[in-house]
Amino acid sequence: MLDFLKQRLPEYMVPAQFVWMESFPLTENGKVDRKALPAPSESNTIRETVGPRNQTEESLAAIWSELLHAGKIGIHDDFFELGGHSLLAIKAMSRIRDVFKVDLTPQSLFENSTVAGLAAVVMEARGTVEEVRRIEPREQSGPSPLSFAQEQFWLLDQMVPGSPAYNIVDVIAIDGEYHGPRSSARSTRWCDVTRSCVRQSRSSTDD
Repeated sequence: MLDFLKQRLPEYMVPAQFVWMESFPLTENGKVDRKALPAPSESNTIRETVGPRNQTEESLAAIWSELLHAGKIGIHDDFFELGGHSLLAIKAMSRIRDVFKVDLTPQSLFENSTVAGLAAVVMEARGTVEEVRRIEPREQSGPSPLSFAQEQFWLLDQMVPGSPAYNIVDVIAIDGEYHGPRSSARSTRWCDVTRSCVRQSRSSTDD
């Protein structure tokens, strides 16, 4: 039914779901009572479901089912027709990376929005791409390497020592009674923590 409608209707007019009903609820005037129409659910929604044919399709269907809360997922079901959107697509790519150890972009899902289509992309990627390198948490032992932005600030400080050009100035509104010594003590502790983090990310300038 869905394929039939897609051939004859604009995309925005194709229903996302079909609900089986014996008859339409009517108002006293004999018109369709839209407020009384049942909401689509797993029990009353018509969807032709073809089960997974291999382990890759089965794993992808499980990922979609978890993200979309759609129950049983068929290999020809469309991710976006089941309620998927760009944010869920990003989450799906993250799960796929963890499960299959391949690095795909959300564009892969937009271009292959069915389980069968995306499974083919995953299997091809697994056959041609080496294991994806994971970014592991770093143990805080010794100085951390500077980021590119930090290297830029260090270089600017070497060229113009003590320049306040990149200082961030802000005004903080304080409600209630102001307690000077207590606020000063807390500010000092916050600065100490900040300096500690900065020290950990400093690199030696002796080289």
